[in-house]
Amino acid sequence: MLRKNIMKKTSAICPVCSKRFNPNKSYEHIKEFHPTASDYQLAIIRDARRKCYGQSKPVKHKNAALLPHTSIFAVSQTRATKLRIA
Repeated sequence: MLRKNIMKKTSAICPVCSKRFNPNKSYEHIKEFHPTASDYQLAIIRDARRKCYGQSKPVKHKNAALLPHTSIFAVSQTRATKLRIA
């Protein structure tokens, strides 16, 4: 079975230090060259990595367990009971 390559690029240029790094292993580049980087610099590196995927914005994952309609609270006179709807 052939494995499809997830990344479009195998290397990217760091916008902070102008060095090439592997977007699959960006944590190694950050650990080696930017151990004391600010949140702003890390966000710039993250955006450069995201361009390799072809995404301009982060993907928002919606977990069904976090949505408000997944659990309904039934209120009885004695206590509040949680009803689970599947």
